[in-house]
Amino acid sequence: GGLILPGGGQVGRRGSYLGGPLGKTVKSSDSEDGEEEVDPSKFEMAVPGADAQKRTFRPPRNFMDKQVVGAEPEARPELPPVDQMLELLGSRAGYWYELAQYIRPLQESGIPANTIEDLSGIDRSEQNRLSVASDVFWSLKRAGLAGEILDALESWDMAPLLYHFCRLNAEERRGALEYMYDRGITDQEKVSELARSIGDFDKRELRETRGFQKTAGDCLALKLRRDALEETRDMDKRVAIARRGAEAADSEEARARLEEIVAQVEGEPEAEVEEKPAEGAKSERTVLSINLTASEIETRVVPVAGDLAEITTATLAGPEAKRPSGPFGIIAGTSAHGWVSVPNYPQVARALDPAALYVREVTEVQHLRHNTPGPGMMVVDRDLSAGLVDDAFYLVEEQDGVHVVPAEALQQAMLASPCARVLLVCRQPSQTEVDDDEIPENSMDYASMG
Repeated sequence: GGLILPGGGQVGRRGSYLGGPLGKTVKSSDSEDGEEEVDPSKFEMAVPGADAQKRTFRPPRNFMDKQVVGAEPEARPELPPVDQMLELLGSRAGYWYELAQYIRPLQESGIPANTIEDLSGIDRSEQNRLSVASDVFWSLKRAGLAGEILDALESWDMAPLLYHFCRLNAEERRGALEYMYDRGITDQEKVSELARSIGDFDKRELRETRGFQKTAGDCLALKLRRDALEETRDMDKRVAIARRGAEAADSEEARARLEEIVAQVEGEPEAEVEEKPAEGAKSERTVLSINLTASEIETRVVPVAGDLAEITTATLAGPEAKRPSGPFGIIAGTSAHGWVSVPNYPQVARALDPAALYVREVTEVQHLRHNTPGPGMMVVDRDLSAGLVDDAFYLVEEQDGVHVVPAEALQQAMLASPCARVLLVCRQPSQTEVDDDEIPENSMDYASMG
């Protein structure tokens, strides 16, 4: 088996050009050593745009004394001139895992992420993903990953995939990449699903992991087994998920546990066809029964701080709301933009100082999965006394507005302090449910961040 790479630039011998979205190459000068002498203390670079505006940039003092971090100790190259690093990053003229090693030294030396974005064309979120993915690549190389797999990872298209494995240890990463290579997995969602299943394996109870081993395939099979058991409305879908889990499993024991689910569903007798009552006979009427969840019974009223596209740290902190008190849950507070009632999901129930932000278009929210077009309501917790929480997302105000940033990016990059923690994004019920007068399983679907 082998990886089927979706498009992207071509990889030649080490050091050769890799095609990138900007379609640029870097040429050396005609000097004897093949390198152009550049004064790193001051240079000008054209910023893409209609007027090709030029900016003058001065790197921090002692910047050139630093070395690239993240590379193997025996192969740490000296940093090239600042303008050359930014030019190489922008043109992507080189191996991504080598060029990505420039990002962290640039940031740690005081060059803001937005400046790197302006001069290299790589936005802030991609800077973080490239830097983290580069760390994953070098750890895989040190862990002894096969050479043919490392060669396949040299494409720029592979960097976003490696980012998903940042929370796994070296052996888990190696097993995951070998599994991906053998199965030809390059789909972004499937790779993310695989990484999460490996990371969650040790969190499962022993009764759940019975028959499953700590291998990439069995971890994915266990996750799909849970998904199949949680599917209670569509038995055909349950069978499809279970069969996919059986195909993903590495061990026979794990495969057998998935096949049990298929056998249970397919072995159930089909429902008898209801006979039409005889003419003149009364048909039996039944009362509609609905299983409610705790979040549908309980709601929480939170103040609306405004529009996400226009919010600032100051306006977000403006609305005041106290926790419900008394036997009737009376809420006191002030909110210029009104109040909204949201289902009391666990994320909302644990919030100490929640607020809501109107989202005009959920597809424009960073790190949001299940992007069904339409408006939404983002619920955040303004209380940050617990510090940064792993796997959480935060709102950070920068010069061009408020952005959704993962916790690891705040820890690694030099960004401003967050103003709130993102809990979830609620979307309105689908039009199909409204038109068909159906009662949805949950009164409000909520999108997950990731």
